[in-house]
Amino acid sequence: MLSRDIQGGDPKVGDITELLSASRDGDVAARDELFRRVHSELVSIARARLAQAPALTELDACGLVNEAYVRLAGRTGLPGADRRAFYAYAARLMRSVIVDRLRERRALKRGGDLIRVTVSTENAQDPVDQEQFERLDAALTELSRIDERGARIVEMRFFAGLSIEDVAATLELSPATVKRDWMKSRAFLFRALRR
Repeated sequence: MLSRDIQGGDPKVGDITELLSASRDGDVAARDELFRRVHSELVSIARARLAQAPALTELDACGLVNEAYVRLAGRTGLPGADRRAFYAYAARLMRSVIVDRLRERRALKRGGDLIRVTVSTENAQDPVDQEQFERLDAALTELSRIDERGARIVEMRFFAGLSIEDVAATLELSPATVKRDWMKSRAFLFRALRR
């Protein structure tokens, strides 16, 4: 699922690492160039996540990535030490965008006076089980209070589609530790969602 760029096989990896470094130092042009270079990979990741619940929001994959970028652009500097950490952070932003959209939709259904703005280039379908996704978000929040590392592993695996090896490299853990934490975190989430 991951491109050669994330895995380190693309010759522009050094450029991406340099762009990340410059972005962390507040270079807006470097941040914009970084986004241009990784945009298609982020869209692929977003498309895979949205495919699991295609009509969860009115956002399509491009819209989700663009909204995540707007949030990223509002920050000074960029978190993450390398490209894997960047993709993990991007996954967290995408999760945040989806959850915020679900909350907005729920507020509108309850008579909220929010103005709905849809950022989309594809047709949205009827909403899938919003409540289930919100329960997943609540369970992930609960997991992060108990086991921050386990919650980060779930975000990186589920939302960014990172492999066990990529997560291990990002968190500087052994693949065996990541596998163990991944299984433990999934069990926790399964129990939390069945309550």
